[in-house]
Amino acid sequence: MRIEPITGMSRLSMAMLFLISLVLAAAPRTAVVEAVVVQGLQMGYYNHSCPEAEQVIRDVVEAEVSMDRNIAPGLIRIFFHDCFITGCDASILLDETPAGDVPEKESSANGFTLVGLKTIDVAKTTIEAMCPRTVSCADILAYAARDAAVAAGLPSYEVGGGRRDGTHSRMDDLPGNFRCPATRCRA
Repeated sequence: MRIEPITGMSRLSMAMLFLISLVLAAAPRTAVVEAVVVQGLQMGYYNHSCPEAEQVIRDVVEAEVSMDRNIAPGLIRIFFHDCFITGCDASILLDETPAGDVPEKESSANGFTLVGLKTIDVAKTTIEAMCPRTVSCADILAYAARDAAVAAGLPSYEVGGGRRDGTHSRMDDLPGNFRCPATRCRA
């Protein structure tokens, strides 16, 4: 059996194999999920106008979840409830509306258990002190839900920014569009 010398092409193949192995060995062990960005949303939306926004929200969520693990699912639930009725516009956070309607958050369909509202308030207050009238409540809620999922042990993923805050929130929009917490599913 004769051993052939390594040629230029096989050297290149060996070098590529070595580089790929090196990259894979150095890659972080956590998974990053690629998120599909909704039209109009943009990754890094606040990079210039409020560069610390996402980190501040992450820090607030992590601090709150470290004190009360129920905050994580509560934030995810608030985000779901907000997006389900009129889109992800933070309308669930409104205490009052220009029309004087009773807001969504007062509906029994929410189970009166919107755990995590204080966390959103802390994040918004902190960001407003840094970057007044810049970061929407809708984006704060979306980032907080992502950070809550990560704090609960799920893989991190990117969230686009650029949502606009709603000004319309009506408790009457929920019945028929949203099931009460006590509703049972039939198999």
